[in-house]
Amino acid sequence: AVAGVEDHQSQSFGISPVGVEHETQADIEPRQEEERQQRRVVEGDVAELRREPLPDVETERTRAQFNRWLRWKEERRARSVIPFDPVQAQALGLLTPEVVSQVHAWGELPDTVHVRRLRANGTVPREGSPAPVR
Repeated sequence: AVAGVEDHQSQSFGISPVGVEHETQADIEPRQEEERQQRRVVEGDVAELRREPLPDVETERTRAQFNRWLRWKEERRARSVIPFDPVQAQALGLLTPEVVSQVHAWGELPDTVHVRRLRANGTVPREGSPAPVR
């Protein structure tokens, strides 16, 4: 007898070859349901993560630069160019009235699009001009 034929015949009659157990439908269904449930959980987690906005690199860079600048001593801030765009920092809520009241030395404004616009509008003095009187 050919081994392949013998195995085929024994399986077709529901007879298992020696040492081999066959799963019944009753064994398979609970495992398949558990696998489906696990896939739903994972797919739900992935969908939730996709809804989270990606971090804005420029925003995070501004926050990090602002926090580092704020830790500098007044003398260092006065001698330095501000390492972030102050308009972006204000938009991000970093330049609160409380923070502004505690900072006495700001340093030179950076050459950013926002600062150039403020200078062009006369809101911020042009470079080399005296500071406005408040």
